[in-house]
Amino acid sequence: GKYYEFKDVEMYPKPLQDPLPIYAGGNNPNAWRRAAMYGQGWMPAGMPVEQLRNYIQSMRETAASYGRDASQLAIAPQFICYVGKTHESAVERFRRSQLYEHLVSLKQSTLKDQAGADLVQSNLVGTPAEVVEKAKLLEEAGVTHLCGTYYCADTVAELERAGLDLVWVAEAYGFDAPSLMGYVAAKTSTVQIASGILPIYTRTPTLLAMTAAGIDALSDGRCQLGLGASGPQVIEGWHGVKYDAPLGRTREIVEICREVWAREDKLTHQGKY
Repeated sequence: GKYYEFKDVEMYPKPLQDPLPIYAGGNNPNAWRRAAMYGQGWMPAGMPVEQLRNYIQSMRETAASYGRDASQLAIAPQFICYVGKTHESAVERFRRSQLYEHLVSLKQSTLKDQAGADLVQSNLVGTPAEVVEKAKLLEEAGVTHLCGTYYCADTVAELERAGLDLVWVAEAYGFDAPSLMGYVAAKTSTVQIASGILPIYTRTPTLLAMTAAGIDALSDGRCQLGLGASGPQVIEGWHGVKYDAPLGRTREIVEICREVWAREDKLTHQGKY
């Protein structure tokens, strides 16, 4: 070929589907052209209904010109969905969400061809009746199914009310995880709260044990301690601590934490690290 070259390649097992569906993703017209020529579906994101309608029609015409059955092509756009009791409340919460800020940032790249589009109108935002009506308009425009619909929630408490069981609180270069875990504990009542993860080099073993025990007590038994080694870039470059023996250190830290929590006797530990 023009870009790749190989010889006598065999593959096993064979896919059960023939053909195995391939979707072309992207909002640029080149994406739906690729779907029309080679794929089984097109996956745009956050596109206004009328623009979708026009692109779908062009895609079908292109597919027909290549002798393909355009009716077999799937149209699976991604949308952000936020339903509120009133239109105004839904829009307000949507515009306060991180997903909204993410979409604004994409106007410089992925969404640059629709930089002037109203993000509210381009997504499923509104009252239940308004969202249902938008879905019907999308179906009329040729959308076959909604793929990867993102539901906005501004707080863990909202997600908890929606049925969230477990929240993981990350720690890398920004806020420390235990502070945020304590905040989440104060704002929720049932969701499990896990550190994901606490690097083992950034705290002493006893401090790790104390931190987990404290959050567990404050949250009425909802803390889960996630530990990890991270890597040299973070541990040495950010924390200024030597990165060595991650497995051995993890083993000792887990042993110490369990002894601290058991409170069976005064703690004595003579480990390698």
